[in-house]
Amino acid sequence: MSYFNPQTPVEAKRRVLFQAIDADRDGYLSFSDLLQFYAKCVFAVPNLNAHALSSSYAEELPSSVYSMEDLSGIVRGILEVHDVDRDGMLSFKEYTDVVTDWDVKEFIDVYLV
Repeated sequence: MSYFNPQTPVEAKRRVLFQAIDADRDGYLSFSDLLQFYAKCVFAVPNLNAHALSSSYAEELPSSVYSMEDLSGIVRGILEVHDVDRDGMLSFKEYTDVVTDWDVKEFIDVYLV
């Protein structure tokens, strides 16, 4: 079943989105994972990696409504509010408590279709 299909369970879509954000594939969403994800969505920069997170590289990113500092603040805020066990990253459970059915649908409609 396609993840774009409305019949696909939201839980399956959440899992796929979680895995897409988990850049280092460790089963958690770290600050770096989240920052890379949001930077890719905002700046649409292919192959963004740890090098891209350095301040010198940030100057090369296309202009946007959000700077890398803004995105860093957003990610810190997400972790501060939703990292319940305070380990510095989001588990799948913490992530699913944050991501609504609408968020998953919106992401798929905007970024994947």
